[in-house]
Amino acid sequence: MRKYFLLSAVAILSASNVYAENPAAAGIFNIESNVQIVDEINCSTILSLSILSKEEGGNVSVSVSPTGEISQILGSGIVYSMASPAVCSISNNTFVNVENFQAINNGVFRKEVVDGIASGDDQPATDFLVSDFTYLLSDDGKSVSIGGTFEFANITRAYYHASVTLMYTY
Repeated sequence: MRKYFLLSAVAILSASNVYAENPAAAGIFNIESNVQIVDEINCSTILSLSILSKEEGGNVSVSVSPTGEISQILGSGIVYSMASPAVCSISNNTFVNVENFQAINNGVFRKEVVDGIASGDDQPATDFLVSDFTYLLSDDGKSVSIGGTFEFANITRAYYHASVTLMYTY
């Protein structure tokens, strides 16, 4: 019984043509299959920035390096800032071109500051842009850290938190 089963399995696996017995579908058909490996991209941290402004009006620009350091703050009145770079890894492949990352959703909210403390409900912030992405690719090409420049226009005396959703196309 075991030999019969193994011979049947080999015969089935080695067949490349399929014969149809249904007259409506008569003919010889070739079947071809492709197996592809799916990559999973996982970002353990997101690109984000938090600032606390003590002044009304004006524009603020903050550059975050791929290592998470705040390398430049342009504008006045910023009394607190904290940032994190995006850190992403790929499961089966390597990042062919890290510049294929794009920002697809920028989430920004602000809270009013009362007596030096952020309070109240989150409010959507407008006049925000993230650009000038910078990249740090690992030696094996399987992980990348991403920084960028956050630009806020017409800020008020408030706490701001911005996070960026990224998409990689290949």
